[in-house]
Amino acid sequence: MIHIEYFTFNLFLERCSVLWDNDGNCAIADPGFSSARERDELYRFIENKKLNVKAILLTHGHFDHIYGVAEAAGFYGVPVYMHAADEVIIKEANPALCSTYGLKLPDDFSTTGDTQLNPVQEGDVIEVGSLRFEVIETPGHTPGGVCYLERTEKVLL
Repeated sequence: MIHIEYFTFNLFLERCSVLWDNDGNCAIADPGFSSARERDELYRFIENKKLNVKAILLTHGHFDHIYGVAEAAGFYGVPVYMHAADEVIIKEANPALCSTYGLKLPDDFSTTGDTQLNPVQEGDVIEVGSLRFEVIETPGHTPGGVCYLERTEKVLL
């Protein structure tokens, strides 16, 4: 059975999801926390539920969805999954957007040695305990936008 908890982070009210199975194996989707308070809220929840973080899933690379990725990936020592086409968002679009609006630029997790970045594409499956997240390419909002489908539980991110 899948369990889901949602968090709303940063000025853009970005939605972060924690998804876990009955054994406590979990994935964090779009950890966009941008403050210590938001980070602590997420980490406390994971600790209180005694969850074992296995992966970070990114639906796309816009700054508001990736603010907490470098920190969470390093803290939990887990791989990050994102479509390779969104690296241009991280390298070019995010710096331009953040600079234009005077926003903090997320840490570039794609270049840090501590982060294992795994590109995904249509049809890939990411297993997190008993959960199986199928990758569905949904470009449009960004070139590498994806959804993750847990078919058995009928959950789509």
